[in-house]
Amino acid sequence: MSQVRNPTRIGLQGVEWLLFATLAIAFTPAVIAMGEVWSRHDDDSPGYLVLFAALWAASAQRNRLPKLPINREPLRGGILLALCLGLSRIGRLASIVSLEGLALVPSLASAVYIARGMAWFRSLSFSISSMIFMVPIPERLIIPLIAKLQRFVSAGGFKSRTRSACL
Repeated sequence: MSQVRNPTRIGLQGVEWLLFATLAIAFTPAVIAMGEVWSRHDDDSPGYLVLFAALWAASAQRNRLPKLPINREPLRGGILLALCLGLSRIGRLASIVSLEGLALVPSLASAVYIARGMAWFRSLSFSISSMIFMVPIPERLIIPLIAKLQRFVSAGGFKSRTRSACL
């Protein structure tokens, strides 16, 4: 059952604080694990900045959000949130940091959907979805990917140089 109300400000209500506090506690180990990966690999170091960029993008909506209706969807959002928390738990048990990070983004989206409804979710969708760029690529994939990219760039550079030498 959805609850509709018109807010006068963006401030969170009691249940919303509880929801976001629970998410913060549930995903703290995932964020710490992602921070360790970001520190170990230079390719993932921009992960630190993605959260701030997402917050900055969300702040662009600060004048629009208070005007949006709050239409809570606890059942549908709760099902998605439960699936995401399960996915995060599987990632934690299997020590797959990327899986934990991938679960974080839709969990946050479903929390917004539960707490504020579809209008808020749509308004914040870019900010939330951009957080996918903070999720590190699995370490088993990054080395082969980098090697293929290096060969591609080297081959392109060599072809470019031999063509310019012939001219």
